[in-house]
Amino acid sequence: MKTYLKLIALLVLPLVMAAGWYLFAQETGREQTLLASIDFSSLLLPSSPPDTLFQAAEQEPQKEVDTTAQRILFFGDSMVEGLKEPMADYAAAKHELTSVVWYSSGTRLWAQTDTLQHFLREVQPTYVFVCLGSNQLFVRNLGEVDNEIRRIVEKIGDIPFVWISPPNWKDDTGINELIIKHVGRDRYFDSRHLTLARRKDHAHPTPSAACQWCDTICSWLSTLEPRHPLRLVKPLGKPHRTARTVLLQPVQ
Repeated sequence: MKTYLKLIALLVLPLVMAAGWYLFAQETGREQTLLASIDFSSLLLPSSPPDTLFQAAEQEPQKEVDTTAQRILFFGDSMVEGLKEPMADYAAAKHELTSVVWYSSGTRLWAQTDTLQHFLREVQPTYVFVCLGSNQLFVRNLGEVDNEIRRIVEKIGDIPFVWISPPNWKDDTGINELIIKHVGRDRYFDSRHLTLARRKDHAHPTPSAACQWCDTICSWLSTLEPRHPLRLVKPLGKPHRTARTVLLQPVQ
């Protein structure tokens, strides 16, 4: 903006001076001589702005959907149990998938133990899926949760990831907004708007609803909306799964 103001000032000043000389010439009867001596063509805006004043904005690289094979680590609470099978279908064609289900876990266990570091070293993932927060939907004191989410994101580091939000069955007390705060909306899949059939506990989606949930996640990941788009294609027929699952029991 400052560059444009300088350019306008440079153009306006000579015009003002020329007008002043013209008025002066009218009063003295010398307008013809003075006007003839002024080169008005030099006051016109050049056909193309000087390079020193205008620089073409550098265009950001075109975002593309990644179609390369990935080693995917999918970890979280018991919601992962319903998603891991349909997700294995999507991964079967090209990707290696390791799912880690830690029953009854929340952000505290994944942040304060070395479990996540262990699987990051073991799997060496190129992409990470996280599904955590269902056990903390109604937590009132979110101060510690805020730090725990930050710690989990720090552990993942520079690896591309997406955090799959809890499939809320009731309004939460703020954990989803904390997740967005730390990961950004382009690394956050919002499950709250989905209408999913539930099991008898009224929380976990039924197997068919979990497949529907997974379809929506993978469809979103294959668009340009996520920070790191990833092509996930549901195979025709029954795939030959190569996924691995690790089950961790609740901590007493």
